[in-house]
Amino acid sequence: MKNSIVVLKNYWKDRLTHDEAQELITYIIRLSFAANFAELNVVLAELQRTLTKFKATIHPIEKSDLTNDVRAFNKVRNKYVAGVYHYVQFGLRHYDPAMVAAAEKIDVVLHDPAYNHLRQNSYDRASGKIKSLLKELNTNCADAVATLNLSAYLQQLESANQAFCDTYNARNMSKANNSTWKEIREARTAMENAFDLYRKQLSLLAELNPSNTSAVGAGGTTGGTGASGTEASAENIPVAQTYAELITYINDRIDRITAAAKHRQTMGRKAKKKDDATIPVNEEE
Repeated sequence: MKNSIVVLKNYWKDRLTHDEAQELITYIIRLSFAANFAELNVVLAELQRTLTKFKATIHPIEKSDLTNDVRAFNKVRNKYVAGVYHYVQFGLRHYDPAMVAAAEKIDVVLHDPAYNHLRQNSYDRASGKIKSLLKELNTNCADAVATLNLSAYLQQLESANQAFCDTYNARNMSKANNSTWKEIREARTAMENAFDLYRKQLSLLAELNPSNTSAVGAGGTTGGTGASGTEASAENIPVAQTYAELITYINDRIDRITAAAKHRQTMGRKAKKKDDATIPVNEEE
């Protein structure tokens, strides 16, 4: 019956961003508090402690005076990005065939997979993609941009993106002054080590006590009212009634966040290849 044992997976530690790792561990803690297995209390407390330390290390920027400015500039540039799409949709419905042809040419670029979900990317990734998009539109689609009279609008998008980048970089410099990369790496390593202990403990408990029932008993879902409930999102948390069920819930979240990370990195590589293909090589270097 060894093959029937459910084992908690490890997660893609070296590929998840700090925010992705934090989100995953927070969710695992909420699941565990909801299940309320006393045998996990010790390793769970250590996982909670290291998560709290990690969050405090990577997020001093939340207290920065520039944080609100970063969010405001991001909203502004997102409006300009949305405006480009709307502008092109207007051109596709125009009565002038020349306008329609120009809009169709730009629409092909906008629907390139490299620019999918442009406004949903991380801050720095979105900044790079916007720069790449502007470069492609102003070079390969210059005639279409002129026909749609889109040049001035693209200049505004470029200015908004640059204003965001300047503020974002200034905010990150203040972050670097508060937490060194060494401190961040140490805090994350401590959290990952605590997860390894939690994973081994839970997998062992599931192997030794496959039919063990949670103290919650009644099942259902909870808003996560344990120690981590107030710091996570408001999504309902399923209540595991056995160790195996808890492992299944955690593995499902690990699979989902890993798939999202793989997709993000695949799109990032495609965008980088696209950027590299359009950058002229300086023969003197």
